[in-house]
Amino acid sequence: MVNFSVDLSVVVLHFNRWDLTKDCLASIDAQEIPCSYEKVLVDNGSTEALCLVREGWRTVRYDDNRGHIVGQNRCFESAQGEWVLFVANDVRFRKDCIKRLLLSTYGRRVAQPLLITPHGMVDNAGLFWKWPGYGVSRKPYHPFEPNAFTSTCYLMRKELWEGVGGFDEQLESSHEDIDMGLRLEALGYRVQANPDARAIHLGNATLKYQPSHNRAAFHRDRLYVLRKHYRGLDYWTRYLAIQLLDHLPRP
Repeated sequence: MVNFSVDLSVVVLHFNRWDLTKDCLASIDAQEIPCSYEKVLVDNGSTEALCLVREGWRTVRYDDNRGHIVGQNRCFESAQGEWVLFVANDVRFRKDCIKRLLLSTYGRRVAQPLLITPHGMVDNAGLFWKWPGYGVSRKPYHPFEPNAFTSTCYLMRKELWEGVGGFDEQLESSHEDIDMGLRLEALGYRVQANPDARAIHLGNATLKYQPSHNRAAFHRDRLYVLRKHYRGLDYWTRYLAIQLLDHLPRP
């Protein structure tokens, strides 16, 4: 067995849906983790009573819910390990997922598992930022490497998160993973999606209950990312193309 020297914080973000969270925690408890670690549940301002947490978990509670982007920053702030494995509560780990994901960290600072649907279809193997400004879910057979990770589940060194200032809380409800990926790419870091580390993703099971999850907010966040990362002609060609494509009549 590989002798890992890193300390790992496995952090689950919870908001109200205890029926989802308890199964997520159980799938983590069944994992073999070959390094020193802690398990943390971050309650992101739930209005429902929090049920009894499983043994071995540390719970951090916040009184207010400011969305999943701020929630991710709260998870990193709560973590004590050198590495942070962020987990949305609609993720279920397959056997040896965490151990295999840790193998992806050599020479890199951020990695994610291959996410599959409950029916066994590929859901996400990283994100690719496609011109003029669309985050496309990468499939394992695509020849290009992802240049962003999905904020559903990922492993990142905490000092890297601190070095780039965390997730941008000016974003309302989306594109925080794309924005982080672009910032990391500018610093020379690449994302690794490990096809051997697999987790089931139930598919926005929590987001669908949040009123901010809508098309208008999604569009505003995309334009914010464009303004933040591009200048001059590059920005304006992307902006005009996005405005045209986003407002075309839909079938």
